[in-house]
Amino acid sequence: MGEGVVLSHLSAAVLWGIPLWELEPGTQVWVTRSNTTRGYVRGPIHANNCPLTPHEVTAVDGLPVTTLARTVLDLARRFGPDQGVVAADWALRHAGLDPRELQDVLGLQARRPGVRAARTSVELASRLAESPAESVSRLRMHQLMLPRPVEQVEVWDSRGRLVGRGDFGWRDQRLIGECDGRVKYDQPRHGGRPSDAVTAERDRERRLADEGWRIVRWMVRDLHHPARFARILSSALQGRP
Repeated sequence: MGEGVVLSHLSAAVLWGIPLWELEPGTQVWVTRSNTTRGYVRGPIHANNCPLTPHEVTAVDGLPVTTLARTVLDLARRFGPDQGVVAADWALRHAGLDPRELQDVLGLQARRPGVRAARTSVELASRLAESPAESVSRLRMHQLMLPRPVEQVEVWDSRGRLVGRGDFGWRDQRLIGECDGRVKYDQPRHGGRPSDAVTAERDRERRLADEGWRIVRWMVRDLHHPARFARILSSALQGRP
């Protein structure tokens, strides 16, 4: 395709290993060109036209690609804050991305389409998120103006022993919030059986209850229905079953 063409967006995400939130990489190759006035979609190529500075281009496995920070913000601008926060959280936690790099690249995109989603992704990015579902859960809480939780909250007993930890926690309400999926039970850690994971979880709940803590859970599908998610969490924060 000539000089000045680099892999970007979904193709860059695949090269970097960034998890995609309810997106498929597809069969097209996504590229960005800074030496033309328009993009196009033709056959196996999805070409975007957008300026690229030398600091926004690198190489992965010998292939020219947008940097990790630029890739994160391209994903946010093109596909929205759900994907943006997932990508930003992953980059901070698993790839060691410096948050200042995100801020620097964001500063170059002030007038570009989708910059609001990119800005939200940078503002909410956290290296504490352990899964894409946690990232989107935190974003939903922000969008719904729900009380901000402590991430990866830990509960200790009076003897200084760790009782348990949760994805999110509201200490004043002594409430732990978790986005549950089947993975932790279908694929338990350390090679155990699913029944072992269920037993361990019940024991954890009992220990937390003994310390006066409650647990509220939601599923990934609830994140697609903000009103339902808000009811689940608001009820729990107000002490209602």
